[in-house]
Amino acid sequence: RKHRHSRQYQFDYCYGEESTQEQVFNDIGTTVLENAFAGYNASVFAYGQTGSGKTHTMIGSKEAEQDTDPHEGEGLIPRISRELVEYVSKLKHEPSPVERKSMGGTSTMSVVKLEASYVEIYNENCCDLLRPTGTERENLKVREHPKTGAYVEGLTNVSVKSLEDIENIMEIGAKSRTVASTNMNSRSSRSHAIFTLVFTQTKISADMSAAIDTVSKINLVDLAGSERVAASGVV
Repeated sequence: RKHRHSRQYQFDYCYGEESTQEQVFNDIGTTVLENAFAGYNASVFAYGQTGSGKTHTMIGSKEAEQDTDPHEGEGLIPRISRELVEYVSKLKHEPSPVERKSMGGTSTMSVVKLEASYVEIYNENCCDLLRPTGTERENLKVREHPKTGAYVEGLTNVSVKSLEDIENIMEIGAKSRTVASTNMNSRSSRSHAIFTLVFTQTKISADMSAAIDTVSKINLVDLAGSERVAASGVV
């Protein structure tokens, strides 16, 4: 027999059963937001077998909410979305370029836009979870743009202006997602779900002679269970 060498693994964070959603967000979600505000793309993947807490971490659970904090049970997706919406709302109260110029301002200002999409990958088919009500599931094509990279052709992009918009998007997506009963979970997510937030910042000079767009994309991915099909009992 070959000698087995011990292996050491390093992790940035390790969470136990007593860990809270807020703790996970403070450790991971805030870094994602900082990168987005700075103009960088960011992705978070939840990987593991069925029942390990992937969907709980990414989306959360309403059952965990308490009267003292209605957002206590929320996962990374609603928490990151809320912070972005609040950031956009604050910038909307800044003076417009014309107002800033009339006040003698010389610094640039930012105009921001937030859009969301929700896509499911199931059996190698790509489906729009925000497709209009009454339309059939359609296998969308993944294309490659020479400048912006991979994108899903025909995917619905919803403009986000309030927290209610995010809640509606999450609810519609949850109802459309493919789930099934398995040996490990009575309502197991059998597909990969990708919730994408596109955050666009337009910096306008005080004299309105120049404008620069910075686009940040945040991909929040809830993967299907990583266990073998035989273990899950899915036919």
